[in-house]
Amino acid sequence: MADLKWWPQYYKKPVYRMKVLEEEYLPKEQKITFAPSACMAFKYNANNRGVIVTQDFIDGLESHTFHLPKNVGAVSLPSERVYLNNMVPINSKKIANIGQVQRSILEEYKVFYDQILK
Repeated sequence: MADLKWWPQYYKKPVYRMKVLEEEYLPKEQKITFAPSACMAFKYNANNRGVIVTQDFIDGLESHTFHLPKNVGAVSLPSERVYLNNMVPINSKKIANIGQVQRSILEEYKVFYDQILK
């Protein structure tokens, strides 16, 4: 199985927005960290490697710039597949729920769900 923790050798954590790095002191509550799940838009320029501009809203007025990598060298992504059978693991509660509603599944989709339940 491939190593899921390939990113720490290339990227640092936590990542603060670049404006914070330029100022000498900011209270903790004013520091903005890179949180991909809180952003709706990302801008990346291949000429400016490792710098990502995020926006809370698509085409929003406020943006934050983050410098992600530890170094600006080329990143080699994993070459092995994590899940060899091309199926991602499903939470056991979800599988149990699929089993409970199996009789309600339309005939045309039963083959798909039968593969999941195996």
